[in-house]
Amino acid sequence: MLLCQHRLQGYIQALRRHGISVNSQYIVRGKFSFDAGSQAMKHLMSLPKPPDALFCHSDIIAPGAMAQAKNMGLRVPQDISLIGFDDIELSRYSSPPSPSRASTLVAKLCYSCWSSYKARW
Repeated sequence: MLLCQHRLQGYIQALRRHGISVNSQYIVRGKFSFDAGSQAMKHLMSLPKPPDALFCHSDIIAPGAMAQAKNMGLRVPQDISLIGFDDIELSRYSSPPSPSRASTLVAKLCYSCWSSYKARW
């Protein structure tokens, strides 16, 4: 199974563990790239009920989503919470400094995702 599939499964399991229904409109598939993050943010914010937090399955995607949020006049984390997954060094140079600044709920979901992911390895 591909790494992105493991991360998606962990995300879905974490939502369910916390009693949150999975909204398939909020799951955007794409490449591991800055542009993919930007396009995903644009798509998600165009939905009738856009999410108020994003879990990007890569820190390469998170800066693209963050840049697009800024282009749309959204402030991270005041208007939308955003978190990456890898904790790569590049994420430390974004503004705000880390795309891992997220709401408590997203942080708990990410911890659950990571715990599920680690348990499989």
